[in-house]
Amino acid sequence: MISNTLKQVVHFPKLVRNRVWFLWTCSLLFQMGFLFVWILTSTLFLKIFGVKNIPFLFIAEGLLIMLGSWVTRKYFLQTKTNYFLKKIIWVLLMVIGVSVVFFQHNLGFILGVALLAKSLIYPQLQLGLFKKIESFFTPHIAQKAIPFIETAETIGLVLGSAFVLIVLQLSNSLLSLFYWWAFPLVLLLFLIKREPQLVQTIKEFSVHKIPRIRNSLSVIDGAQFLRRNFIRGVVGMVLLQAALFAVLEISFLHEVQTHHEVIVQDAWSFDFLQANLFDIAEKAQILEQKVVSMAGKTVAHELGFFALITGLIALFFKLFLTPRLLKKLGVFGAILSYLSFFAMGVLSFFFGKSSAEILKGIQHGTYSLFASPYHISFYACNEKIREKLRHLLHGIIWPLGSMLGAGIIWFVLPASWGLLALVVTLLLIGWYLNRHFAQFTLENFQTAESVEEKIHMLEMLESFQGDEQVAKSLSQILLQKNQPSILRQKIIATLQEIQVSSVVHAYLHILNNQNESDEIKIHVLEALYADEKLKMYCRKKAFTEHKLFETWQNLFTLTQHSHVKKLALMNMFKHISNAKTVDFFRDMLVSGDEHLLSICLRSCMQFDDPEILNELLPKLEHESSRIRSHVILAIWKFYHNKDYLRSLLHNMIDDLMEEHIISGVYAVGELKLKDFIPKLEQKLPSKTGVLRVQILIALLKLGKTEYVQSLSRIITGPNVSLARMAFYMRKRLPQTLQEEIEDAVYKQVSVQVDRVLSGGQSIQSLPEEKRSYFKQLFLFSEQYESLLSLG
Repeated sequence: MISNTLKQVVHFPKLVRNRVWFLWTCSLLFQMGFLFVWILTSTLFLKIFGVKNIPFLFIAEGLLIMLGSWVTRKYFLQTKTNYFLKKIIWVLLMVIGVSVVFFQHNLGFILGVALLAKSLIYPQLQLGLFKKIESFFTPHIAQKAIPFIETAETIGLVLGSAFVLIVLQLSNSLLSLFYWWAFPLVLLLFLIKREPQLVQTIKEFSVHKIPRIRNSLSVIDGAQFLRRNFIRGVVGMVLLQAALFAVLEISFLHEVQTHHEVIVQDAWSFDFLQANLFDIAEKAQILEQKVVSMAGKTVAHELGFFALITGLIALFFKLFLTPRLLKKLGVFGAILSYLSFFAMGVLSFFFGKSSAEILKGIQHGTYSLFASPYHISFYACNEKIREKLRHLLHGIIWPLGSMLGAGIIWFVLPASWGLLALVVTLLLIGWYLNRHFAQFTLENFQTAESVEEKIHMLEMLESFQGDEQVAKSLSQILLQKNQPSILRQKIIATLQEIQVSSVVHAYLHILNNQNESDEIKIHVLEALYADEKLKMYCRKKAFTEHKLFETWQNLFTLTQHSHVKKLALMNMFKHISNAKTVDFFRDMLVSGDEHLLSICLRSCMQFDDPEILNELLPKLEHESSRIRSHVILAIWKFYHNKDYLRSLLHNMIDDLMEEHIISGVYAVGELKLKDFIPKLEQKLPSKTGVLRVQILIALLKLGKTEYVQSLSRIITGPNVSLARMAFYMRKRLPQTLQEEIEDAVYKQVSVQVDRVLSGGQSIQSLPEEKRSYFKQLFLFSEQYESLLSLG
């Protein structure tokens, strides 16, 4: 059971698995490198200036971080992420090389250079990694991927500590950490340069801009985004969060000082000295204690044990709790849960029931409940504003907040009062942000210029389950037919996740509109079928139920699209009372033609009633193999003579007519009859077209995973109609097989796009047949910007 749970935690769809591990490794190397230079600067400062002057180190680092953010702001925003990261690493390597060669015996110079490198330059590397994380994932994947990637922080510090102890044992010189800092930097540079080989992406042909209507939410330029109340609230939250951590750090240091007569500055954490690192303080404290102990300093044994425990708690939260709470509570709901945990600890500390050490453990152990949703919340902004805001928050606001916290405890309030005031204010801000986050996201959705950004914002809105206002706003946008079809489909998917049954009225408008496309109607019908609360909603609204029944009946009898017919019937059987649907079903059995009857039979399994045998057994003698196949599926659960039913299926598959074979193959796959595998494999090599797809789907349902590539080749093949059929039929397969197919399709699309671009061609100049082929590939691989660029 434990192994299965761990597999679920570290399992990601194959399409993004390499991306997750690539960024996890980058974060690991970043944290190891930071550990080296942090220990070096802290210890050198203590040796040269003493513990009494440690506040000056804190102030200097805060100012350097702000200066570095201001200097690199324009370059960071206008440069491609990988190029920016490589330049930062090369600058750091040059600084290390020059310092080691020419100034390794000058401790003061080494300290100054290390401080500049660590606080002026190194934080920009982390900003670049944050930017890359968002570009690699959608909000759906990020909810699980970001907490997992954050585990690299704790693990990186553990591995880094072991490396530090080995280095110091071999060299007996603290300065050796400075040039060993180059080791993780070189590995990180190698990874970034190898990214195209490690992480496959599809090149974009052009960006599709959606025409926007000028309104009060016009284009926000520069720092004007700070005029929005919600963003001011986020700025205030980050400022006070940094102040809260600073107050806690000082209280924690004071507690350690009272426990030990000899104390070194090992309790200054990343949160206090490094403005843009969030939740790794405890590990760092014990690591420096170990390093300093090697130089003959006193180590607090209880602190080391405590750091180990809180580190394990942090890993548990990141791997198991944070992704689940994020999905259940949403972004600011998860942040409020973290602040609530922390507030309980602060109250206990305020009344003298716990120590700063315990409070520090709560902060460190549960911090991923803040950090992960905080980073995910950036998806609610368009990319341009997102990076400006991130640069402001990490580079300016966080160090300012740390200084504010120091001022509060040193000059204004006792630690307990300062912590209480800050956490209460943060809870109020968090409550405000939680209430207004949906509206903020909707406003950004309306003004976003690219479909990809809009889709990301829709995924953010999915967490507002049961929110009537969000559902109403999205329903109104859905009815705007000038929206791209793919965007309307994503809105329907979002409404399906929000689970508000009142959207049925917007859906009825679409289903009764003769000018509406069958594609949109199919998505609406699928969303209605997935609504588990719709039947209860209809019980309270008789006219709505009547209108739904009437609409589904009309769709079933009048539309020409077979899938629309099927979904309309499935909805009737699921959401309308049996008294109405049974009579309708019996009428179809008597008077329906073969096409209507087959659709009716495919849906009647929902009755799950053994008495249905009396209605269906006569149809086993029907002349159509399609009808006989669906009857077998409908009665299989209740009919006692399954050998007879198997013999009917064998006869169908052995028939010479393709239609009969398809009927038998379909039923075998649905019933998962593994004894038919040899017969299906025997027929596969000689079959093509639709029959080949049906056999492949059946074999995959029966567990023959080696046929994934065969189906993937059809999906990316030149036969557009066959490829589309195979792609949508994959939804009948287990999730793991769907992921395998989607990964294979993604890789093939990447190859095809590279082939066109490397030949110097423009996608718009391709023949119409080829353009249709690429349209389908972009649809399958969810490359919506490129899809819309083809018109």
